[in-house]
Amino acid sequence: MVSLDSNADLDGTMGFGWALSHGDIRVFCAWQGRATSAGQAGPRYPTLAVSCPWLVCGPLTGEGLLREASNPLGFSAGSDVFAERTGVRVDGSLPAGPPGFLCMPLPGALGFYSLPCSNRARVCGCFAGIQASAGLRVEGFLSFSKSESEESGEEWFLSTPVNPGGAMTSGGLRLAVDFHGLSLGATAGGSFAERAPAGSFQLLHGSWHENAFFAEALVGRIDAAYRRPDGQDFTAGSAFSGSAGLEGQVSSAKVSYSVCVDQPGFAPQPFIESSEVMRLVLQHSFAAGAGLDVVCRAEAEKRISRDCTGTQQETRHWSASLRGKTGSLDTAVSVELNEPGGVGVSLTDALQQTRRSPRISLESRLEPLGQGCPVLTFLAGLQLEWKDARLSLESGVEGWAVSTTPMDMIRHFRLSVSWSTRCTLGK
Repeated sequence: MVSLDSNADLDGTMGFGWALSHGDIRVFCAWQGRATSAGQAGPRYPTLAVSCPWLVCGPLTGEGLLREASNPLGFSAGSDVFAERTGVRVDGSLPAGPPGFLCMPLPGALGFYSLPCSNRARVCGCFAGIQASAGLRVEGFLSFSKSESEESGEEWFLSTPVNPGGAMTSGGLRLAVDFHGLSLGATAGGSFAERAPAGSFQLLHGSWHENAFFAEALVGRIDAAYRRPDGQDFTAGSAFSGSAGLEGQVSSAKVSYSVCVDQPGFAPQPFIESSEVMRLVLQHSFAAGAGLDVVCRAEAEKRISRDCTGTQQETRHWSASLRGKTGSLDTAVSVELNEPGGVGVSLTDALQQTRRSPRISLESRLEPLGQGCPVLTFLAGLQLEWKDARLSLESGVEGWAVSTTPMDMIRHFRLSVSWSTRCTLGK
């Protein structure tokens, strides 16, 4: 099976991609470039990926435990990262550059990988996973990297460099238990640098689901000396997050709380960087008759942050939205109130012909941002399909400030054309 895809935009952006697949083997190539002009980058290098059950080459990114080790406190209690299997996958959204490699002698159980880093180093390692029983799984990884140059931060007062250079060894272990709607997990990892002290991180997370009710919680801590597998520095701290609520087909409610402190412990203190977020989300859907489906949604959020000088900043956000859908018409109205900030109102209209071809879509959006001037977006699209080929055109104005001159609208005019097809080779 061969598929081709190409696109072009009025602002000088062009792209081309093709894919060849046969059974479990897939080859993918893509290129995205921009016409060289003042303030704009020139063409990029093409992206090439080859994938089969035992070998993968191309732009790769880590999953599961590898993603946790790169940002231990960057996930909420309900994040999908805790359910991901540890491994490496192809990511076509990554910028073109040196390729990564993955070799899996035992697919899903053992793999060896090599990934390029932003500091011109390369991380090489292995990962393994064992399904000990029906509800118990153990995963681990071990990696090694080496950077020749030392990088310092922009601030002159940093006591440790962002990247000390030299060799770096990292490792981690994750234990996950899942039974009768209850999931528990524990993760621990460490970094051992040649030119920096050793550091570690620990995470405990759990979730419970029973019918439509759920509850999730996470507790984590990072040592001041911990570094990512590529050698980059990390801010020490502790974090706690939790959420609970009801998820049904008609109604749902969720309340959540999270706190992150730039030191061990979870209680915010004066002159210590910290952030607290409290959030409430309510949603209800119902049928209003005559084929009209309505969804009502309300959100409230309070955020408190404190910097290292003890200055506290507090922001509040409220929003309410109403969405109705009937046949090929989809309309949504939302009102937002930010404190400080102002009131914002947005209206989104989408009209889509339900027949296969031609397919017409209209979208209009007016978004007043705070006390500023409203921003208008109006896009119209046409899609034609014939057998295994598709042609799409989209044109309109995007992100135009209404208070500016009409001539300024031309700068926000958008025209995009894309074409794709696929065919089968052989019988």
